[in-house]
Parts: sequence; structure tokens; C-alpha cells
Amino acid sequence: MTGRRMEDEDGPEAKWRVGDGYITVNVEDLVLVGLQHVSMGSWQAHVRVLRRQ
Repeated sequence: MTGRRMEDEDGPEAKWRVGDGYITVNVEDLVLVGLQHVSMGSWQAHVRVLRRQ
């Protein structure tokens, strides 16, 4: 997804962009905290980033 354009590059969602120069995180730093059923056959994952010291 890093090469794919966001719908609104300059909008408020741009701060959540993932990739080089933006948000980078290892999968080991993510914790699944919940799943939400949003439509038939679609689920939304709720994740948190662990802050390692």
C-alpha cells in the first residue's frame, strides 16, 4: 500500500499515512485490541502501537 495514493493527500487523514517518511512500525509493535463488523464480509481492525523504551 505504500505506493498507492491516498484519496486526500493533504486532508486530515494524511497524518496516518504509512511508509518511509511517515508512520513506520514493526508488526511486533502492534497489538490487536478489537475487531468491528462494518458490513457484510468486512471487518475493521483496531490496533495499538506499543511504545518500547
